[in-house]
Amino acid sequence: MKWANKNTPALTKKMSKELKMSKSVIKKMLNRRTFKISAMNSEAIKEEQDISNQFYAYKWIKTKVVIKNHIANLK
Repeated sequence: MKWANKNTPALTKKMSKELKMSKSVIKKMLNRRTFKISAMNSEAIKEEQDISNQFYAYKWIKTKVVIKNHIANLK
């Protein structure tokens, strides 16, 4: 995660190639986030669901994913 946060150009290139998306889209996405580990909360789940919904809408994934069904409750 430290590498990803400090090497945005290299990460942009790698992700663009792997996801077959334009570098400008990947760069915009990366500029909006910081890579880190933290507990999942309702805000994070909503953000991940929004991303998943967009991937499904663009047909980048074939199955609609419900993120909350994949979150472990580790309390």
